[in-house]
Amino acid sequence: MSPRQIGRRIVEQLTGDGEGRVRLEGKWGRLEVAVTDIDRLGVMIREVRLDRIPGVVRAPTLRRRLERLAERIDYLAERLILVEHDPAQTGALMRSERPREVAGERHYFELRVEKDRVMQFARFRQPPGAAARKPLPFLLDRHALARLVDDLIAAVAA
Repeated sequence: MSPRQIGRRIVEQLTGDGEGRVRLEGKWGRLEVAVTDIDRLGVMIREVRLDRIPGVVRAPTLRRRLERLAERIDYLAERLILVEHDPAQTGALMRSERPREVAGERHYFELRVEKDRVMQFARFRQPPGAAARKPLPFLLDRHALARLVDDLIAAVAA
């Protein structure tokens, strides 16, 4: 299965209307989409996680791929930008360029690539004055979810 077909396979596995996880494993790693709700219009997602990514993408290559990823992902509510890149650890952090302000809270997407071959994509809310952020499920239609999965895997596939 090519990396550009994984998103479609994940979407095909979406069944039911409740909370759960959809998993798929291949030569590109293990993918898990944590879902909070599914209906005919879309999917509420808590997190997209890719781990056991084979090999390690070298730091300069990872940076270029993440910059291209930011350009490719034009279907989210906010544009992503590269906030941190640690070449020594082969890690990176991307966040919404302009987080949304909702009732005084900041809402933003975050993509974290860790040195131990893990990638996590989620949305968070930061209440005013609070030190800790909180997860915030986000809605995507099935087509956008398939694109997101494919784009994330393409960014880190060695």
